[in-house]
Amino acid sequence: METGNKRWYACAFCAVFMCLSGRLAWGMQGSPQSKIDQYSAQASHALADRNLPEAEAALQKLAALTPRSASVHAQLGLVYYLENRYAQAAQSFRKALTLDPQLPNASLMLGICLSEIGRYSEAVPLLAPVFRSPPNAQAQRLVGLELLHAYKNLRQFSDADGVAQELLRRYPDDPEIIYHVSRLYGDQSLSLILRLMKKAPNSAWVHLVFAQINEDEGRYNSAITQYRLALQLDPRLPGLHFNLGRALLLSSDSDQARGEALKEFEEDLAANPQNSLAEYEIGEIYRRAGKLDKALPFFERAIQFNPQFEEAQIALSRSLIGLNQPRQALIHLLAAARLNPANSVSHFLLARVYEELGNRAAQQREMALFRKYRVQPYSNPNGSAFQVPASFGAPKVTPQVLESNPSK
Repeated sequence: METGNKRWYACAFCAVFMCLSGRLAWGMQGSPQSKIDQYSAQASHALADRNLPEAEAALQKLAALTPRSASVHAQLGLVYYLENRYAQAAQSFRKALTLDPQLPNASLMLGICLSEIGRYSEAVPLLAPVFRSPPNAQAQRLVGLELLHAYKNLRQFSDADGVAQELLRRYPDDPEIIYHVSRLYGDQSLSLILRLMKKAPNSAWVHLVFAQINEDEGRYNSAITQYRLALQLDPRLPGLHFNLGRALLLSSDSDQARGEALKEFEEDLAANPQNSLAEYEIGEIYRRAGKLDKALPFFERAIQFNPQFEEAQIALSRSLIGLNQPRQALIHLLAAARLNPANSVSHFLLARVYEELGNRAAQQREMALFRKYRVQPYSNPNGSAFQVPASFGAPKVTPQVLESNPSK
């Protein structure tokens, strides 16, 4: 597995080079010392200058002169490794270990090279102990990535998950680690989906998978078709009616789509009377249609079942504002703001409520917070915004957004 920090990490192994250089004399006895000194100096200078071809040439000559020097073979292995010549590097590290089984870090580097050339079952016994007790943080990071790669390719997903979670714990913001862990779970998910399709190709579960994939990709009409096929096969499958209702809302803003979605949410509630998500979606359909009195009890039940439901707290407060009950709305907006202090919608609505209540200072404070948090969550370095890819999935429920121009 190629890692973007390979050369940087190899530089951290300079200490290994220094350690090995002190062991050269043992293997060089009886050799022409002037040539040995010449090639040793060339190799040292070339490595210091990152001139890998020159270092390789000098170390190959040293290895010919001192075939019993484990340290020379190990240094040659490191150069091959830095040149991405992993098979040759593995041979050099094996030779070094044959000559000196205790050579520092040689077995670690052999394990890394074996992983790079796909000999994962040989690599794991060399890498796993180092990952558990690494010589330093840099070693654990590199070994962890190689070990993750090896376990993944051996399909030992339980072991891979353990390594992934430890890497995330130690390096929570490392983009390379985040990427490879996400690929682990993405590939594992795909593998399970393919197994499902093979074992139960005509099941409702397969149609459910296809529906969710289509929904994630923004193909809502195809998702609706797949949800309905799943319902025909198994009408009691949990969550199907709710998911179909969401897909209908995402597919169109028409009265027909909202009417069909409403029926699906009601079907879901009939099977699962404490589904706060379905309660919320029904309330939101009524709220957006201007039927605030009908919306209120659905939002209230959604919050009763799940007090941490931020969107429901906001939706309930909006209904109360529309019904001229600002003091009651304030309670739920403050609850929403506690759940998510960075939500600009909550602060904008709080500013409106405080204005109606005559609290000018609080109104100005909330407007300042609204302006602070009203930013695009994703932007590139030159400041222009971009959208999260559709394949990252639609929101689980209808999000609360400002429906009027906040600048007015």
